[in-house]
Amino acid sequence: MIPMIPPKLAPWITFGNDTVILKPDAPKEVRPLYEKLKKQIEQADQQAMNWKE
Repeated sequence: MIPMIPPKLAPWITFGNDTVILKPDAPKEVRPLYEKLKKQIEQADQQAMNWKE
């Protein structure tokens, strides 16, 4: 399942090289949202890899 991106986090992230990247000028209060999203994306990638096997 693809995780939902919180609206508060959306302006502060970019995507590249199969990962999500937090912009350097992002405020500290979005860091926990970023960490949660990154973890969810990694879990989704892992599940997709297991599904293909």
